[in-house]
Amino acid sequence: MVKQKPPRWRLLLLLGTFIGVTGWAIKAHQPAPTLPPPLLIAHALGGLDGRTHTNSKDAFLHNYQQGFRLFEIDLSLTQDGHLCAFHPRHTLEESRADTPPPSKARLLQHGSEQQFTPLCMEEFTALLQSYPDAVFIIDVKHHEVDTQSAAQSHQHAFRDIYRRLHEHWREPDGESQYWNQIIPQVYGEQDLRFLESLGQSPCVIYTLYKQDQNYAQLLELLDTHPQIQAVAIDHRRFNPPIAAALISRGKQPLAHTVNDPGVMQALQLAGVTGFFTDFHPPASAGAGTALQHLCTPRISKE
Repeated sequence: MVKQKPPRWRLLLLLGTFIGVTGWAIKAHQPAPTLPPPLLIAHALGGLDGRTHTNSKDAFLHNYQQGFRLFEIDLSLTQDGHLCAFHPRHTLEESRADTPPPSKARLLQHGSEQQFTPLCMEEFTALLQSYPDAVFIIDVKHHEVDTQSAAQSHQHAFRDIYRRLHEHWREPDGESQYWNQIIPQVYGEQDLRFLESLGQSPCVIYTLYKQDQNYAQLLELLDTHPQIQAVAIDHRRFNPPIAAALISRGKQPLAHTVNDPGVMQALQLAGVTGFFTDFHPPASAGAGTALQHLCTPRISKE
């Protein structure tokens, strides 16, 4: 009996399967692609002894030594009207969204109890003066009151805080050099317009932290406001196509807050170029110079 040849389709199927499996095996054994060092931002001045959100002088000094040169700092107003670095919802154990912020005395007491030094206007200015290579991304925090919406509360705090910085750093012969170390983080077009009125908006970061932004509207906003050099997105809401759109416009997609190196690598592969992080220091102190690719006009040349 003559043995029949297998149908041609079966041979093609077997051949395709062999090629696919072989290709997958080769790809699986290929080394991971070499990624450029990401831009790393010390979230709330960085972690300190396993703690986050201290926004303290101690956190800054520790993370500066770790190699960070780019720091995010939460600025807010105390109950008695002092401008200090703290996050209203993370500073005190008793803090809640509906409780008033601490007084300056309570904030200093809390720092003493927790063994760190809070920063208020004078101390923050001293850091700017002592560390001219450190750059601070300012995130304005606000207390929501019953008579105002969240947006109104933010607008009031944003304008009040930037007016104070503008007045405190004003010099008789012109603009203060401290603005060279400041990158405002904005939440909407009203923030942008207010900074423009102060003459302080050559470079900003736009954050999607508190809004579900329509991406088409976001891209239109980027096209009409070239001072937006980066967009910050919660890493859990990250959308790879938007990263490609941002990069094509010369903007940096930044993810917050990420402390897992594996998550960082995955997000980098998806297009993220920088991260807000508590505990993941740069590979070297020189990594801070990557900021020049973000806001060149804001970097002091000295």
